[in-house]
Amino acid sequence: MEYQKLDENTIRCIVTERDMENFGINIDEFLTHTKKSDEFLRYIVEEAREELGYQTTHGLISMRVEIMEDKRISITFIA
Repeated sequence: MEYQKLDENTIRCIVTERDMENFGINIDEFLTHTKKSDEFLRYIVEEAREELGYQTTHGLISMRVEIMEDKRISITFIA
């Protein structure tokens, strides 16, 4: 996974198919909001905290998910 801090409250994570496979989910599972996909998203946020010092202000995070042409997923988190 590739993390990028866009500003103080916003990060972007690029997730590959291999990243999802390593976590034991596929793109369909990710997009249908399963327990496993929720765990994966929590994992991504935790990794962003460790790698980028990302902090949420009130524990609430909104996100935007985009599927890229090469089947990677871009997830933008806004605290």
